[in-house]
Amino acid sequence: MHIIALAFIAEPNYLNMKYSILFLVSFFSLSMSYAQNDDISPKLSSPILETIHSDIVNFDYNIFVTLPTNYTPKEKTYQVLYYLDAWTKTDVLNAAALHQTDQKQINPVILVGISYNTNFEGRSPIRTRDYVPGLKSNDTLHRADNFLQFIKTELIPYIDGKYATKVNDRGLLGFSYGGLFCAWVLKQEPELFQKMGIISPSLWYEEKALFKDEELLNNIKKAKNLNLLIACGSLESDNMRSNSKQLFDLLNANQNIKVSNIVFEDENHSTVSIVAYNRALTYFYRNQYAVYIDKAFELFAEKNYEKSIENILNAFQYDPEQITLRNRYGLATLYALLENKDGAFKQLDIISELKNYDFYEHIVNDKSFESLRSDKRWVELIDFYKKLKE
Repeated sequence: MHIIALAFIAEPNYLNMKYSILFLVSFFSLSMSYAQNDDISPKLSSPILETIHSDIVNFDYNIFVTLPTNYTPKEKTYQVLYYLDAWTKTDVLNAAALHQTDQKQINPVILVGISYNTNFEGRSPIRTRDYVPGLKSNDTLHRADNFLQFIKTELIPYIDGKYATKVNDRGLLGFSYGGLFCAWVLKQEPELFQKMGIISPSLWYEEKALFKDEELLNNIKKAKNLNLLIACGSLESDNMRSNSKQLFDLLNANQNIKVSNIVFEDENHSTVSIVAYNRALTYFYRNQYAVYIDKAFELFAEKNYEKSIENILNAFQYDPEQITLRNRYGLATLYALLENKDGAFKQLDIISELKNYDFYEHIVNDKSFESLRSDKRWVELIDFYKKLKE
């Protein structure tokens, strides 16, 4: 997140430094004036709807594909996140992914939602058929095996063939029965996905049979380069929360994989999936540039201005293409507050080179630049803007 945006959520009790309020006000003003310039958010695109027939399942699936902002397939490849229950999740995830990519909160990712062309009543039996594994030899109702083969041999090759995907970096996200399916995939195809969000998994199924499955337990012990998110709501049943924690403990025992367990406060089984699906975006695809900028503001709030500057510079070094004028303005402000005149003028000069007069009013009225006003470079900077206006 840009440091301007972070300013909006600062806790007032942190801001008792002489120029703290002025620092934040200057950022707020800049965010308003530049909303119409370099940081404007485009209208969010609708997902691409495709219908794919599965010969394995003998069924037509609706597939919703969200391409990232500024999708450039000839220049780069993209991580892919496949998610279940797309009929209730696509609108939210599509908007969240495009907005967060545009705001540089997450790295660009292709979303692939799997859905059905049926009504609400018709979804439940199809969902049960596809997501629930048949754990008994005579079970013909639950066919997660067919659904997994559809994903592996029909859907993934289709998506990889049509879009610019990273074939070795894909994720899977599922809720409830979909969470059970994700956990079962760890047994059946432990290397098919490198990221997995297991939300409120129905691990109670068949008297917690998966927890007793030796093949699953062995695969968990041998897994490498796997990143998992286990989540549920605090208002869900004790059984749901304890099962999620048990799965987390099994996975967390393997030091070669990354796993987190989140309990979302005040969320029940009906509400947690939307929150958790959105969290999965930032958990799996968080933009490191934004991490540095977030940390910079946290350190500013703690009055650790040197470390705040260090994190902004780390962000600049990490990805120079993401640097915005507002980031530079924030860095100039911090330098000025520390009376590092050379550092402050370097950033202000870079800003002035773009000859954008909108910055003039902010610079000339920002009390955070008090330490610069006696320097001849300040006079030259102000004269430059005056001539630019004329």
